Amino acid sequence: MSFIASRISALASLMLLTGLFASVAAAKTPSSAFFLQPHDRVVFYGDSITEQRLYTNDVATFVHTRFPGLPVTFINSGVGGDTVRGGWTGPLNVRLARDVFPFRPTIVVVMLGMNDVFGPHPLPSYEQGYQLLVAKLRKHLPRARLVLIGPSPYGDSATPNKVNDRLIAMSRFVRQLAKQNNALFVDFNAPLISAMARLGQTSPTLASKLIPGKIHPGASGQLLMATALLQAWHAPPTVTAVHIEARPLAAIRSDHTTILHLSHHAGKLTWTQHDTALPFPIMNLHAHCPQFPPICRSWTINSIAVELPYSGPPQLTAFTNPLARQVLGISHFYRNLNTQTLAVSGLTAANYTLRINNTLVGTFTQKQLADGINLANVVSQRKIYDMHFTVFSNILAQAGYRRRVLREP
Repeated sequence: MSFIASRISALASLMLLTGLFASVAAAKTPSSAFFLQPHDRVVFYGDSITEQRLYTNDVATFVHTRFPGLPVTFINSGVGGDTVRGGWTGPLNVRLARDVFPFRPTIVVVMLGMNDVFGPHPLPSYEQGYQLLVAKLRKHLPRARLVLIGPSPYGDSATPNKVNDRLIAMSRFVRQLAKQNNALFVDFNAPLISAMARLGQTSPTLASKLIPGKIHPGASGQLLMATALLQAWHAPPTVTAVHIEARPLAAIRSDHTTILHLSHHAGKLTWTQHDTALPFPIMNLHAHCPQFPPICRSWTINSIAVELPYSGPPQLTAFTNPLARQVLGISHFYRNLNTQTLAVSGLTAANYTLRINNTLVGTFTQKQLADGINLANVVSQRKIYDMHFTVFSNILAQAGYRRRVLREP
């Protein structure tokens, strides 16, 4: 990145030029605490909620932007209508033999239950079928790490209902089964119920849009699910962290970035910064993401049509999705998973304008800059956002191709 601070009477201008994804420095590698490691192959196995390619794509996008050089493969093997015993594309043995085992996954993420819950004896059947599923995974993939997810809620409000009560009971069983099999358990039910309760206090209409239709969470609801999974995986919150001291001039902190050409000349503070990552792109913050992204659009890979959620990056200033904005706030997403901190101390003017690549970002007080601002939350720079979209759309295209293969074997 490059910073420029120039005094303009009582107002100073602070300009930041950010190193783009194309000029990323040597990519950082995850710490040993992060669940994913080099050469992991992750298979998401589930029903239509997994097949939506929303929480799964969020997870993949986070990993590829936070660790752009990390060799990790994501495969979505969700099929609508599936239960723990399989579904319309084949019973459990067929599903596993075709859609899981050939990929030799090192991690299998399982979320099932929404279709099981409507059966005549849902809990006993679910428990027996799930135990069989885990046994087969353990037999054929003895070294794979299993992630068992408590199913997402049924309903469009936090008001208890009988169907979700059964899903909660299923989730308790999944937690116990995970413990018995040395697997990781992640709860998707509680975070969404909590969010609907919070939203319902001020906007019941927004709360009902978290799970439109009561079964399939929308993009904002699935961002909560991805957040729960990433936090269970100990995903690091920090993209980069920079602290510049203006007097005396020094780069005090430069986590996950390289600072070059630091200069304080003619009233301007400047530097160039080469980051090892991008902040997580929250694409639905500025667009309505379809609940099921279309499978066919005018884009192809190897002559096979794949889907995109929209034809290009949505306009940054034209629209802000109110539900996404509320979800980001109540989940503290930026603080917990998306911090790109910039702190500049030793400044003397009361206020400073911040620019990135000569594009105005905003005006900040001396205290705000000294305390540190989160660039991931305030930056709306076109080139960076375009690169976000490129990463996101490539992941979505791969997932769309995979969905086509599953549905048209």
